[in-house]
Order: sequence, then structure tokens, then C-alpha cells
Amino acid sequence: MLVMYQWVGVAFWVGVIALLLRVFRSRRTLPDSDGELYRHLLRRGGGTLSWMGTWEGNRYWYSADERAGIAYRVVGDVALAVGGPVGERDGAGSAIGGFAALCAQHGWTVAFYSVEDDLLPEFARRGWDHLSVAEETIIDLADFDLSGSARQKVRQPVTRAEREGLRAVWTTWDELSLGLATQVREISEAWVADRALPEMRFTLGSIDEARDGEVRLMLAVDAAGRVQGVTSWMPSWRDGVLIGRTLDFMRRRADGPNGVMEFLIAKAAFACAAEGLAFVSLSGAPLATRELDREVPARAVDAVLSWLAAVLEPAYGFASLFRFKAKFHPRYAGLHLAITAHLNVTSDHARWLIGGYSNGGSCALTYAADHPDVWGGVIDISGNEYPGSEHVDETVRDVFGGDRAAFEASLPAAVMARNAGDYAGHIAVFTRGSEDTTFGPGQQRNAAAARAAGFTVSETVIAGAGHVGAALADGLTAAVAAVGPALGLAPPG
Repeated sequence: MLVMYQWVGVAFWVGVIALLLRVFRSRRTLPDSDGELYRHLLRRGGGTLSWMGTWEGNRYWYSADERAGIAYRVVGDVALAVGGPVGERDGAGSAIGGFAALCAQHGWTVAFYSVEDDLLPEFARRGWDHLSVAEETIIDLADFDLSGSARQKVRQPVTRAEREGLRAVWTTWDELSLGLATQVREISEAWVADRALPEMRFTLGSIDEARDGEVRLMLAVDAAGRVQGVTSWMPSWRDGVLIGRTLDFMRRRADGPNGVMEFLIAKAAFACAAEGLAFVSLSGAPLATRELDREVPARAVDAVLSWLAAVLEPAYGFASLFRFKAKFHPRYAGLHLAITAHLNVTSDHARWLIGGYSNGGSCALTYAADHPDVWGGVIDISGNEYPGSEHVDETVRDVFGGDRAAFEASLPAAVMARNAGDYAGHIAVFTRGSEDTTFGPGQQRNAAAARAAGFTVSETVIAGAGHVGAALADGLTAAVAAVGPALGLAPPG
């Protein structure tokens, strides 16, 4: 089952690869380990994204000699590690093997998300496969400046911002005055309120993660003392020495001046350089990569991911973010999803489901409608009527090259109408909050279209729920209850 957006870094990729339908099995859990040891091992060595392993919700595995550790989460029966092992680098290979053995003992499928290039040989030696999930953008600080034509698109907004009185404040959360901290919270809350979806919390941080004392903040403050934007920067160490920082939290005022983000990133890079750090990473944007000449033919899954990238772009803007980071002329490094090559997945496509929440729900419905030969059903939790429904003109222009007829032909209802009769035995589960007046009506129309096309349809309305919170939690519970009997699965217990 593919659950998009809320945990796009977790369930999104787990669903693509594992096609999970084992949520009805009893869950075997371990007590949480001590995250303080993980923080200690981080200082010996880790990747640019390893700091995310300190975030709430992770649990930890450590090698017997405590020279290596792995942060992970268990989703259904999948243990998903956050990046590669941390600690002594020469212990990475044995750590991967040790963690895989733990997962085997508990019947978990194991995967590593956001693995860097240099760890791929360790996985290859064990017969694992990998997928490229993003390209990381890294600025080396030894020769970083804004001179020349290469960084003109950064230099101009930075110069303009300085001329207009913006100043950079390099700080931590605890060092903020009450007034500045209040403004940062207001900017974050306004950013979230402007979107129909909650913040992602697995590999994209929120204001809570920015409050950690090891995380640095860069604020853009105007002459009147008004915060116009803020970024947060996670630490990276090697052999006990801080060597770089990675961009995480990015927020700006909706009515603020243009160029604030360029200003914030450039000023953070200069601040890190002044502290003697080697690099800053602008992190990666999921599903967004450069167009490169392939040395090997593209796999079928690559085509699927390219399609998903195009569908998700209007909602998430990953490609736009990737293009923005290219202004800084960074070097690029791969981020990968490493998985065991042979997964315990049924070959019966009638038992394969794809699902999603919010925009992810409409994306899942689109894919299930378009590929009845692949998917036996779909779960749409609070989905909008079609991908990009909030940005129709931009979607037509950017994804369909201005071809509105092609856009309309791609809508889930249109696809289901064309394929009517091909959905015998297929299930479509729709859940929504009773107070979701934004997405609810569109989902109702999709449910009617699915029923008319031949799906076996289940609809659940979560009383008193809007679009987030109970709409997701109770919607997922209702969806699982609906698909279980249809697939002949026993309830959990």
C-alpha cells in the first residue's frame, strides 16, 4: 500500500517497492533504544542527512561494540533506516549486515532511505538493489563567493536584499529573543495554514526539529526588526570535527520581498565558511534529478518514478525546488533507496493496492485507474479530485506543455470512463472528513465515477473531521478495515 505525502519519505517509497498488504499481521515491536548514543556516534561520522536520525519517532540499533548505529522506523512490516550507519566508517558494512539480521529475526523487510553514493558497494556486495531517489546539491566552501556570471542569479537578489536593509542573523533557537522566536513561529504557522496538507516529518523537518541546540538558524531581518525568512542547518561531523551543515527548514513570509531565500542560503554559506566548515548541503528534492546520459537502459521502475514525478510536481514542487538550488552551481551527489533484491510480495496483482492521502490520494487513484492490469485496488484518503486541482493553470502549462485537452484526458474520472469494464473485481476505498469542504466534494464525484466504471466502491465519512488529523488517522483505520475482508486477510490480533 502506498501512502503518500504525510510520510512521503517513508511510506511513499516503501509502497512503491514493497506494495505492502501485510498491515493485518500482528506487529512485533522493540523497546526504543537510547538516542544519546546515536548522537555520540554522529560525531565520529555519518552522512549529510544522518542528523535526521535524532528526530522524534526513530528507534535505534547499535553494533555489539557500539562503534556503529542505525536510526530506523518500522512501518507495517518494513524497517526503514534513515540514511546509512553512523559511527566508525570502517564498520559500515558489518553494521548493515547486523541490522539486516535483526530485521530478519523480526520478520521485517529492510530498506535504507537516502543512502549516499559511497555506501552503494556495501549493499551491492550483499546482493541488494537500489533506486536513485534524489540528487543532493552541495556547495564546497573553500572557494565559495558570489562573483562572476555563474552565480549572478544569486548575487543580484542578495545585493538587492542588502540594499533594502535586510540583515543576516546566524543563531540557534535558544539564542533567539522572545520577539524573534515569536515571529519565526508565526511565519511557520502561516506557511502551514496556506497549504491543505500538514508538514512532512520523516526526512523534512519542522519548527520542532529546528529548536535543537546543535541546529543553526539563519534569519533575514529587515530594518524594522521584522523577520522575513528563516532557514535551519543540521550538523555533520567527521572524526569528532564539525565539517558541514545541511539545509532543512525553509520558511519565508508570503508578502515578503523576492530573493529572501537566496539571501538566507548565501549568508549561511558565508557563515559556515567563516567557521572553517568544508561544505553546506542544500539537501535533495525527492524525485528530482538532472537529465543525464544513461550508461545502462532505464528500468521499468524508472519510468514509473518519472511519471510520478510529473504528477506530483504541481502539489509538491520538487522539480522547482531542485532548479532553484541549481542557481548556486553546486556539485551533485546521489541519494538512493537501498533494498533487498528479493521481497516477499505476492505475484497476484489482484492483491496489489496503491493508496495515498490528500494529493497522494488523487495520484493513487489516477495510477490505479490507468493501470488496472497492475493494481487490484486503490485507497483514496481525503483525496482531491485530480492531481494539481489547486493549480490548474500551472499544471497545464508546466506538466502538459499547455495542452489542456491532454490534461483533461488525464483526470481520474476521464481515465475510468475510458477503461469502464476493466475494473471487475477491483476495489476502491474512499474516506474523507465530514467537514472537508475543499477536497470532499471532488472525492465524492470520483467515488461515483469509480462505481460507474465497475469498481467495487467503499465510502467512509469521518464525522467531525476536516482534512487533517482524524481525517487521516481514522481514515486510514477505516480503509484498512475495508480492504482486509475484500482481500481475504485476517484482522490484526
